[in-house]
Amino acid sequence: MIISKISGGLGNQMFQYATSLALAKKIKTQLLLDITEYKGYKLHNGFEIFSVFDKPYNVDFADQMAIRKVLGFQSNPTIAKVIKRYHLDFIRNKKWIIEPSLDYWSGFEFLCENQLYLDGYWQSEKYFKSQETLIRELFKFNGNLGKDNEELLKLAGDRTLVSLHVRRGDYTSVTNQSIHGVCSLDYYGKAIRYITEKIKNPFFIIFSDDIDWVQANLSIPFQHEYAVFNKGTDSYKDMWMMSLCDHNIIANSSFSWWGAWLNNNPNKVVISPKNWFASVRLQEQAYSLYCDNWIKL
Repeated sequence: MIISKISGGLGNQMFQYATSLALAKKIKTQLLLDITEYKGYKLHNGFEIFSVFDKPYNVDFADQMAIRKVLGFQSNPTIAKVIKRYHLDFIRNKKWIIEPSLDYWSGFEFLCENQLYLDGYWQSEKYFKSQETLIRELFKFNGNLGKDNEELLKLAGDRTLVSLHVRRGDYTSVTNQSIHGVCSLDYYGKAIRYITEKIKNPFFIIFSDDIDWVQANLSIPFQHEYAVFNKGTDSYKDMWMMSLCDHNIIANSSFSWWGAWLNNNPNKVVISPKNWFASVRLQEQAYSLYCDNWIKL
C-alpha cells in the first residue's frame, strides 16, 4: 500500500492525490490517504477531494494502525515532527519519502516498494504525467455547476472566454508576503495585453477571493464579468469554471494552476507569473511547476 499525507487547500490536495495515485497505479497497490492534519484545520474548506470528485475503487483513508505499519514508532506525531524539523534523515524510516525540494525529484521514478509513506506537495505534472488520462477522468467535478454560473458563461455569447484569477486572502499576511507574495497589477496588465494580441473578441471572467479589491484596482479594458457566486463549500466551482474557459490567466496559486490544467482546449493559452514565489530560494526550485507550453510573464 501507498499512504499519502494530504494537507492544504484543494489545489495542494489534488497534487498530492494525483501523484500518489499515479505511483500506486504503477506499483499496482492500494492507495490510502492520511488526512489527520485536518483535525481542527480551520483554513479553506478542509479535506475536499471526495466531495468535489468521486472516490475511486482501491482508494481509502489510512488509520493510525496502517500508518504505524509503514512508519513504526516514527508514526508518533511528536517524533515525526522532531525528525522533520531537524532534518534527521539518517534515522528516518526509509519508507517515509519526504519531498527533498519543490523542484521535481527524479528519484520518484525509482520508487517501487509496496509500502511507502509520501510526504510532500509534489507540485509538478511530471509526477503524474504517465497517468494523465486517468487523472483527468477522476478530476471530473461532482454536482451541478449552478444556474448563476451557467448564466455567467452564456454572457460571453460567441466571444472567447478567458479566466483571470487574483489570489489574495492569506497571501497578503506578513508571513506569506515573504514566501508567496501577491501577483502584481503589472503582471495582470501584461497578461491581458499578451492574450488579447493572440485572440479576438475576448470576454474575461474574473475570479478572486477579494473581488472588491480587484474591482477597485485592476483595470480591464475589455468586456468582463466577475464570478461572485461560489462561496464556502461551493468555492471549488470557481476552479470548474476556469477549466471551462478557452484560455487562462492564473495566479501563483495551485487552485488556478489546476483550473488551467483541467482546461481541455487543445489550443489554450495559459499565462502564469514567472515569479511563483517571493522567496528567491523557493523560486529557484519552482521551474518544474510550470507546464511546458505555459507562458511565463
